[in-house]
Amino acid sequence: PSPPSPPSPPSPPFSASTPASVASVAGSVLLDHFLADLLTSRSILKLGFGFGYDLSRMQRSYPNLRSVFAPTHALIDVKAVTLAAFPDKVKLSKAGLATVVASVLGMYVDKTE
Repeated sequence: PSPPSPPSPPSPPFSASTPASVASVAGSVLLDHFLADLLTSRSILKLGFGFGYDLSRMQRSYPNLRSVFAPTHALIDVKAVTLAAFPDKVKLSKAGLATVVASVLGMYVDKTE
């Protein structure tokens, strides 16, 4: 007897023949589940920089995604930590990541990598 054939790979959630509206809805549902798993997980540590602003932009851009309105867990906001650690550097409150890294660590952030 010949060995059993290997299982076929799972089919993608949608294909080229799937109507665009169905693919869009399916993609939106998949994105919502992924973001919910990521943002609400207590076991996945997330690092952000001014994450509240990013979250508010996601909420405005994707109001149909429930996940961006759910409480975020296990998040370290590097900007908040920096401001708490260096309260005398008031200028950092409006600074971006590259400026904070240059000011605190004396290093250049290459955003192309």
